[in-house]
Amino acid sequence: MGCNCGGNGNVGYKIVEIKDGQPFLFHPNHGNRKIPMDVWVMAEFKVVRDRSTTYSGFHYFEDRAVAEKYFVTRFRNRKNRAVIPCMIKGVVRRKNEKTGVMLANQIFISSLDLLPFA
Repeated sequence: MGCNCGGNGNVGYKIVEIKDGQPFLFHPNHGNRKIPMDVWVMAEFKVVRDRSTTYSGFHYFEDRAVAEKYFVTRFRNRKNRAVIPCMIKGVVRRKNEKTGVMLANQIFISSLDLLPFA
């Protein structure tokens, strides 16, 4: 499955929770876990602690195979969760990242890519 997001960004893959055909984050962005579809969404900017001081953003993978492997090895509960394609902007490379998880400042998820989950 490719990304139906159009252009103006890089293709990535995101692990999300899916409820009633809608994608949800695991942590809130601007106080809400639901990800609006068919629009560019800006990440809430804040400092977080994760092994070292870093900044918040949307976690994603550049490679679908890496995302799928991470998903099956790190997520015990895979019910209502999936790896979906997305477009990303504002890539933030994480220091010492060995799992393939990247950060982006903006994300676009197409409703067309969620049709199989509707």
